[in-house]
Amino acid sequence: MQTHPTVLIVGGHIGHHTLRRLQARLSSFVFKWIPTRESDPDCSSFRARLRRPETCLVVILNGLIRHQHGHDLVRLSRQYAKRVLHQHRSPSITQIQAALEMCGATKTNFN
Repeated sequence: MQTHPTVLIVGGHIGHHTLRRLQARLSSFVFKWIPTRESDPDCSSFRARLRRPETCLVVILNGLIRHQHGHDLVRLSRQYAKRVLHQHRSPSITQIQAALEMCGATKTNFN
């Protein structure tokens, strides 16, 4: 079974239009947007996703995520050796692409 490298986007509400643009531009990656709610203080749901070997990048949407979630995500990302990209409210396709190139994430790394 072939596993595709996955980018997690965390914060706010799912941006379907943005997800379609990301998938069109970077089609060899899977993008999963994890919405957060102000009332949800638990970050245990992040752990299982960060633990997966196909997860190659975590995009934290500052301004749309609880501060504690952001701190926990950075800590867990370090623990599982995942690259973190901080963005202000909206994912930048160009910056995500650059971060993926910097960490050497390509489709062939995950076959």
